[in-house]
Amino acid sequence: MAILEANRMVLASIDHEMGEIAADRTDPDAPKAISRVDDEAGTKIRRANILNSSAPAYSIPTELLSAIFKVGHSENSDEYETPFELIVSQVSSRWRETSLNTPSLWTRIRRRAYQARLNAIEMYLQRSKAVHFELVIQVGVPSDEIFGNQGWPYDKLDCDSVSECCALVVPSMDRCNRIDLTFSTEPKWRGQPFEQSGNMAFGIIMQHFGSLAAPVLRSINVDWGEEMYFRSGSFQQIFTGGAPLLTSIKMLQVGMHLCVPPLSSVQSIHLYLPVGPHGPGRTCREFCDMLSAATSLLHLMVIGEIIHSWTPVASATLPYLQTLSIGIQRKGYYGTMDEPQFSGLLNTITAPSLELLLMQWVDRDTFSESPPPVGKFPRLQRLILERVDITSDLVNTLSTAFDSVRHLVWGACLKPCALLDADTIWPNLRTISIPLISEDFKLDTIEALSRKCAASAHPLEKIFARNIPPALVDSQSTILVEKFDCEVAYARLPSEFQSWSEVKKFA
Repeated sequence: MAILEANRMVLASIDHEMGEIAADRTDPDAPKAISRVDDEAGTKIRRANILNSSAPAYSIPTELLSAIFKVGHSENSDEYETPFELIVSQVSSRWRETSLNTPSLWTRIRRRAYQARLNAIEMYLQRSKAVHFELVIQVGVPSDEIFGNQGWPYDKLDCDSVSECCALVVPSMDRCNRIDLTFSTEPKWRGQPFEQSGNMAFGIIMQHFGSLAAPVLRSINVDWGEEMYFRSGSFQQIFTGGAPLLTSIKMLQVGMHLCVPPLSSVQSIHLYLPVGPHGPGRTCREFCDMLSAATSLLHLMVIGEIIHSWTPVASATLPYLQTLSIGIQRKGYYGTMDEPQFSGLLNTITAPSLELLLMQWVDRDTFSESPPPVGKFPRLQRLILERVDITSDLVNTLSTAFDSVRHLVWGACLKPCALLDADTIWPNLRTISIPLISEDFKLDTIEALSRKCAASAHPLEKIFARNIPPALVDSQSTILVEKFDCEVAYARLPSEFQSWSEVKKFA
């Protein structure tokens, strides 16, 4: 550490003063010794400031230091660690001043479950100044075993503080670009959630935000938490004052009709609603009316029992929809009550621009009562089938319905026997990706698939396999076999949907 000569002289003087203070503190005169304690503290601060001013970090220009803080802030988002902005603001007086004059460091505004003191939220709102911010409101839902039992830290409703938090941020909502509302049972290891508490808190949030305008809001995420399913209740709107930049909506374990924002600019909707204890959500017509309002929608993911009874008269036209993902995932098991969701969505939605269709947990019974529509999606190029148990008859059905498919991801755990045994296979198929089979393919299996597709007017061009048979290395086969690359196969799937892929979890 390079210390200027002037600072050396000051440090020498301070060190001499520190020695005198130490001697005085041993003086039998108690009042004098006590008075020197404060002198010692002040002298140590002076010494530390001089040393800090001589440190290399002190010479970094303020603009560069602020830029470094911004990078560190963007890469440190772990909610369970001490926030990056608080760490750097406590290093030195200069770092604190720089951090306080960098508003973008204070743009993650979080209210934790059962948080009663809201001083930090008020501080962040002030320090972020005119910069757009993210708002996270976590609501604690007490366990039904301990609700009302005195002595537990989570035995009360987490509603009053939620209301105070909302009231605090409402005047600044014109700067909010992202909202996350999450609900969690506390303590997580004790009993089932007392769901009435969550319902009340959700109603409070809707009261505060219902009629607001959110001019820069881009995404809304609502997560009702594990073991909780909220689907009953009346139609409720949020941000009726307008949200012209809103592009993304995610509703996990909660019915979309309970929190409907303006939909005209929304490009991505993700709905996850497993079978729960409170019955189905809205009617098919109400669901279609909501979808039809999303006139800019590009990507739609639906997992679970969104609609209990599908009616053929209801429909939703989504002219720009490019991606549709349908699943019935419920803790990794088949949910037979969910099977109508596949045919229901495919028959209800009109999407002339659809290019990619992903279906999870499809089996031989999925389309037994209501087959998928034929020729309804003329631009469909990519079909991804994950965790499937498909028979040759179902291959025939899907090949007929989606005959424009050129790229197939066969996400089954078994060898593609159904493809070989089917009477017809997608006539325009160019590539097949088979990612989940761990053992090597045999050469005759590859050749059989090639011959199967060659019977059509457009022969198969390439097979992507997890393990390539050694015999193919020197083989004269006309079919090209390459190593399966999950990132390439799923490149067209929106990034926000990829984390839900059953194949990518194991690839």
